[in-house]
Amino acid sequence: MELEFARLRGLGNDFIFIDDRPCAIELTVEQVACLCDRHVGIGADGVVLVRPPAIPAARPYALH
Repeated sequence: MELEFARLRGLGNDFIFIDDRPCAIELTVEQVACLCDRHVGIGADGVVLVRPPAIPAARPYALH
């Protein structure tokens, strides 16, 4: 499986962000652990799947 991702760091933590707006990606615990492994994977503290809001009326909030 090929995934496009971004690895973002801040304040000592890093996360793998994956665009999953179609809600087509289902990762197992083992796959997440492999992605986060710093020796054999990308290396991160966790994985974030970016998906649309579960509540249709919810809107993104932007700081100004």
